[in-house]
Amino acid sequence: MPSMSYCRFENTYGDLCACLDALNEGEALSDVERRYAKLMLDAMRDFLDQNDLVENWDESRANDLLENLGED
Repeated sequence: MPSMSYCRFENTYGDLCACLDALNEGEALSDVERRYAKLMLDAMRDFLDQNDLVENWDESRANDLLENLGED
């Protein structure tokens, strides 16, 4: 169930931190986790691009990072 609008960012922050920790630590991801990690990164990139908050986004590097986090 989605978080209520008054606390959605607060409730999601911990989950986002856990996801970023997994990426930073190079944890092995299942195909499904990898697909959703890419969707999350794409959504964040779109937001940053739409608001002129990022100058350079290396799509190839992002894809390589995620591909290298496959299941062991």
